[in-house]
Amino acid sequence: MNKQVVEEARTIKSILDKKIKKFWDGRRCILELKDADYNWRQMEWIGWWLEYFGRKVLMDNYGGGIGPRYNNTVLDYKNKFVWDFKAHPVNSPAHPVAIMNDCEAINRCIKDNSGIGFILALGIAEYNDRNETFKNWHQGLKGGKSAYVKHRIARGAPSRRRKVSFELKDFLIL
Repeated sequence: MNKQVVEEARTIKSILDKKIKKFWDGRRCILELKDADYNWRQMEWIGWWLEYFGRKVLMDNYGGGIGPRYNNTVLDYKNKFVWDFKAHPVNSPAHPVAIMNDCEAINRCIKDNSGIGFILALGIAEYNDRNETFKNWHQGLKGGKSAYVKHRIARGAPSRRRKVSFELKDFLIL
């Protein structure tokens, strides 16, 4: 295994362990994303928050920048090597399966950069939004139902459960 990759992975993990908070409150994180004007309307806020603030922490403390773009896919971070962030609730019904990214983009990145690494934030998501106060708060912040939501309602598809918080347990670097 490439010693430089291992060294960069260890450095990244060390920085993230020190600089990324362990408890992510959904309202606070969405407001932070809104202040940064970065994907704050998305319901999968844990991934967007990690992508934005993880990259910012690494850029501020280690250098590097945004990774390469392949069509509509932008990989999250590049220093010497390319890395992509993913937040994964270990208490999700889908666990242990974690969808990483677009296959074509990953394959092209591997070809162009001799590889890609993944930074997984593993934690416990709180889904308890029984009376939909979090969902309604977020929808109100966005100014009402989006075209996507209206289309989902029109076709009779159920609303997905909202994550109201995320408790980070560890970073897994692959």
